[in-house]
Amino acid sequence: MRVLGVIAALVALTSTAEAQSPEVNALVHQGVELRRERRDREALEVFLRAWEVSHAPRVMAQIGFAELALGRWVDAEAHLVEAHSAATDPWITEHRELLEEAMREVGRHMGSLDVRGNVAGAEVRVEGRRVGALPFARLVRVAAGTTTLEVGAPGYLPVRRSIVVAPGSLTRETVS
Repeated sequence: MRVLGVIAALVALTSTAEAQSPEVNALVHQGVELRRERRDREALEVFLRAWEVSHAPRVMAQIGFAELALGRWVDAEAHLVEAHSAATDPWITEHRELLEEAMREVGRHMGSLDVRGNVAGAEVRVEGRRVGALPFARLVRVAAGTTTLEVGAPGYLPVRRSIVVAPGSLTRETVS
């Protein structure tokens, strides 16, 4: 995975154009050092603390990079896309190519899921995480591989299935 090497090499880069509090800068620095030591879980915790203080796009990118390193594809994609959308942020502008490469890497581990059913309002969960209610307004991004789909609504028997989602593909499931 070339992107992991690139991220490891460039993750510490910061823009002098972005003024952050000393606390946020210290947390980002600490997280980057943990990432260099391949202590990605600990780094993620530090970046999450920095996010609570700052809500800075560069911190959201660091969260996404740590999640990518941990193989947390769904969260990594969401956080990298959110960071990438801060188009006017100087750090994001400076590191746009790196973000896009990371998003491509995550995308190689993701697929899309379309769940259809005959009970409006039925709750849909993937791997225990609520992803919406029927009918879906959009496709749901999920990690490729075998995953657990659950659909439930009051007054109906719950449906639980193991489904296989191929990388880069669309999987459709119909629940009655």
